[in-house]
Amino acid sequence: MKAALGRVVFCYLLRSAACAPRAAAHALHAQGGTNTKAGTAAFLERFERQVDPDGRLTPEERTRRAAHARKSYMAGLALKASQRSIIPTSGRRGRNEDDRPGR
Repeated sequence: MKAALGRVVFCYLLRSAACAPRAAAHALHAQGGTNTKAGTAAFLERFERQVDPDGRLTPEERTRRAAHARKSYMAGLALKASQRSIIPTSGRRGRNEDDRPGR
């Protein structure tokens, strides 16, 4: 808990809106205060149903293919996130020497 408090203070210094809640969530998970097992199982089962809707594959093959489907899904999410984080520089107004107050 002490390490999490240190992260919260560090995050406050950085003034990041997402950092403090993230640190609190990690502290909660470290203490075993959440139960996400059912949700995680349902999320992973989704990929098994996706690759073997009829249940014809062996469990090993279904698990292997589901792992690849999950990695493909996560890679797609990462690609979308990276595309959103690119900010076009054309048309942006930035501050320059003439924009300062009192000038």
